Amino acid sequence: AVGYELHKQFGAAGTRELDDKAFVIAASYKLGKVDIGAAYNEQQYEIGAGSELKKTAWMIGADWSLAGPHSVGANYTQADSTKGSGPAPAAISASTVPFNAAGNTGANLFQIYYGHKFSKRTTAKLGYVRLDNDLNAAYTLGGVKTSAVAANNKDQNALVLLLKHKF
Repeated sequence: AVGYELHKQFGAAGTRELDDKAFVIAASYKLGKVDIGAAYNEQQYEIGAGSELKKTAWMIGADWSLAGPHSVGANYTQADSTKGSGPAPAAISASTVPFNAAGNTGANLFQIYYGHKFSKRTTAKLGYVRLDNDLNAAYTLGGVKTSAVAANNKDQNALVLLLKHKF
């Protein structure tokens, strides 16, 4: 899969209208009972005349169908430090595009889960997620930012339950 997104005149810096764009490429391959997938994402934000912020991330994961209705899976995602010439304008959230001149605005996310198929239309997954922020990063799980994780470099853990039914 390949995707491209462009927002024209998304935000403003003084009298200049700014654009942002994103590019993603993803692929998956089934090898017997194992599905393997990977993705790469790049986002660029104009922040002024001739200035921009750029952030990249990549992911790799696998899902292994065991005997019967059981499966296990794991994913690893790495968000690299934001590169650029200055902080994002107010129209772009600092948690969306973290910037610090000293760097260290990346993060690593690890997920592991057990899946169960109750029927052709109903599945459940129970998993564990760990988010490790770099020194100047403030990523959050699911966009949830509480006072406990308001400061940079706060890591998060979560147990996750997903129930899915196709109508």
